Amino acid sequence: MKRKLMISAMLLYTAVGIAHDDIHELNPVSAFLADFERAVQSKQLNKIMECFSADNPEFFRDQNTRYDIFCSTENSSFSMRVKQAGCDPSGNSALVFISRRTIRHDRPFLSAYWAKLDIIQDDLGYKISGERILDYARAENTILTMTIDPENHILSGQSHIQYLVTETGPDNLVLSLNRGLDITKITDDNGKPIAFERTGTTIVVPFTHTLTLNSKGQLIVKYSGGLFNESQEIGYSQVNIGFDGSFASWVTRWYPVLNCETTKSKGTIEYTIPPNMIVVSSGKRLKTIDQGDSKRVIFEVNSPMEYSFAAADYIVRSRTIDGVDIGVYFLGDDERNADEYISTCGEMIAFLKATYGFYPFDQYAVVEIPKSKVGTLGGSSEQGMNLFPEGKLPEEHMNEYVICHEIGHSWWGNLVGGEVGISEALAQFTSTLWFEQKYGEKALRSLLNNGYTAQTGQYANAFFENVMMNPGYDVPLGIPSPEKQSILHNIADIKGHFVYHMLRDHIGADAFMEGLKSILNNYRYKNVTLKEMKEAFETAGGCDLDWFYDQWFYGTGAPEFFLDYDIKEVKAGYEVFGKVSQSDPFFRVRLEIAAMRGDEIHLESMEITKTPQHFSFTVPFKPEKVELDPFLKIFRWTPERKAVNQLKLASKLTSVHQFEKAEEIYTLLMKRLPDSCLVAGQYGDFLLARGSVKDARKVFDKALAEYESRSFGVLDPQYGKIRLSLAKIMDLTGKRVLAVNQYREIMNDPMIRNEVKLMAKHYLDEPFCPETLFIISQKELEEYTGNYKIQEMVFMGSIDDNGILVFTGPDGVERPLIPKGIDEFEALDDVSMRIRFERNPNHQISRADLYRNGDLFISLEK
Repeated sequence: MKRKLMISAMLLYTAVGIAHDDIHELNPVSAFLADFERAVQSKQLNKIMECFSADNPEFFRDQNTRYDIFCSTENSSFSMRVKQAGCDPSGNSALVFISRRTIRHDRPFLSAYWAKLDIIQDDLGYKISGERILDYARAENTILTMTIDPENHILSGQSHIQYLVTETGPDNLVLSLNRGLDITKITDDNGKPIAFERTGTTIVVPFTHTLTLNSKGQLIVKYSGGLFNESQEIGYSQVNIGFDGSFASWVTRWYPVLNCETTKSKGTIEYTIPPNMIVVSSGKRLKTIDQGDSKRVIFEVNSPMEYSFAAADYIVRSRTIDGVDIGVYFLGDDERNADEYISTCGEMIAFLKATYGFYPFDQYAVVEIPKSKVGTLGGSSEQGMNLFPEGKLPEEHMNEYVICHEIGHSWWGNLVGGEVGISEALAQFTSTLWFEQKYGEKALRSLLNNGYTAQTGQYANAFFENVMMNPGYDVPLGIPSPEKQSILHNIADIKGHFVYHMLRDHIGADAFMEGLKSILNNYRYKNVTLKEMKEAFETAGGCDLDWFYDQWFYGTGAPEFFLDYDIKEVKAGYEVFGKVSQSDPFFRVRLEIAAMRGDEIHLESMEITKTPQHFSFTVPFKPEKVELDPFLKIFRWTPERKAVNQLKLASKLTSVHQFEKAEEIYTLLMKRLPDSCLVAGQYGDFLLARGSVKDARKVFDKALAEYESRSFGVLDPQYGKIRLSLAKIMDLTGKRVLAVNQYREIMNDPMIRNEVKLMAKHYLDEPFCPETLFIISQKELEEYTGNYKIQEMVFMGSIDDNGILVFTGPDGVERPLIPKGIDEFEALDDVSMRIRFERNPNHQISRADLYRNGDLFISLEK
């Protein structure tokens, strides 16, 4: 043993280039790492995991997930170069350069990074007990000189990167650059060309010397080309160079960055653009220099950030609010409601600035980009500005939820980075904070569960309908999954913010905000992990949160609770007792139980730590009803969510005129869920469409009375629809004056969804008249089937077993379409979406235009 320790000390930090086999006898750590490398290369997960210590369960689990993904990924390879290996004062360790290569969508990808491995020795040999990815260099300053050539769709320029080494040991630098940009050359401080290796977006720049702590250097990179859209297979784009609008988000790597944790940099950016264009960019505008046939615009970046830009023929309006410059950049010649956008964005930033303690940038801009170039992109958060496709900034109302989400990325994703379970979910959480302070907690709970304003499809009901109803679609919120990145992003948006609200409810609002602020302060310009976030919340809340993260971040699914109770009179009032049971899998939660009589409500809170969980409490009145979780604070299954598929089937059957079968489903659901506004609203509309006006009104009146009697409940999106349906009945029965008053009240009610208000506005101008059922044959439906494309995104039209036309998007979600007229369809589960098909001179379907709330969303070529 003594001899081995002496050899380890002699060979401390083995030199570069020595093959593993050459040092097998001399350095047992390197020999062990060679075995580990071979196990990974052969994709033997069991052998791989034998190389890791199980003493740290969280680290072991993370590595198991990571290498399980690698082993199951086709066309993937692994290599590891040992730069240093041996024994240091703290134990065995190794400095390694790891390369993981994959082929996705027929394109090569390389992940290359330096890591410090902690290695222990037990009775079974050596084990990897920890890994720290080195953040070994950062750009101190970046000088970009760019030319935007919209006529030829070319971006060209030079990047001057001045870097500082922050850890001794590595012997190369790794850069990232958009694969559409060709590198002309890379030179060093003295202008000497440097060789480099490139795979896809990753460039490795080797040195003949070891980088040392606090040393400085410079790289000058020249490049040119057309920007490549890496997101094309998942349906959207964040890059374009053209006269209709040039733009590039920092995530597209339109300029070279050091591929370390800290990719942000101070610097200056100079754009050369056509004279008629206006450019908005990260940083503060310093000056514009007119050059006749072009102009140069220079920006200064005073705090570290990642850069984005947009350039087009913009209308610009700006104002300073609470010390922040707020601007809007609209395409076209319509100023629309620019003042409202500036004022509301200023209010949002002022509120969030007070909430988090600061705003990370000197300015904020709302910028339009051409919708024909972005696919399904809803918005893109940049540092100091947000990009929105045309149509996302409508004139009739401001889409506060979407805009506040993108502003939320100023802190989460832009200032503090992390996986989507952090950056995306907390940006969504930030927008809910704005709604809570503006509309109250009742509106917040409605927003989390059913969308509240319908300005987004990102809420719990959408998760249970679109994720839980599709086997294999659900993935853990906190585990990276490169092959399911689009799905994970969606889950972060529709579930993640709800999970953070449950965490806030559990540890308390003050402790939760204390945890968030500590993360913002400690990880500014860095990435934070879920483990580090958990530790911050545990410190702030003074409690263990392993179980919470295991359930909600590392697990899938959602709980389903069943309540059995009884009531008996006692001296102090009435005792409510019973049990709460769960279906598998079991979830630990703190659950509220409500005993209700009219407007009176008594709440009890109980910890669910087993199933069944028994309870007992006393109330001063005899309850008429006892409910679990009346404010829907837990992300869980509800009877209504279980009934969604049956409701969809009833709508489908109605659309193909199978009315008797549809009636049977509605009757059954009305008996099972007599208090459901969702069921009552849809059944009432069914009766109204069939001409049973009197029966429809009874259903609507009962549902409305039941809803309004429960003033403490969560806002229900069906409330506005039922009121609209009753107003339509007034129109039908000759009570036009009453109908007009109802339409106006609906339009002025802030608790009613915008698409309902738009329908009320339509009926205010034009009295309601029942739609005639548009009948279309199976043969005619087949004309609309086939593939429709925009750029590389493909939508597929097909006919399901019920004879319904179904449109399936790049996200895999199927949208049943109901015929509303010649070549016009409406989405069955989203009345705000319509599709109009266009025909060529030969009368064949050639294009499909998708509309949302009357605005053209995207055009698809067949």
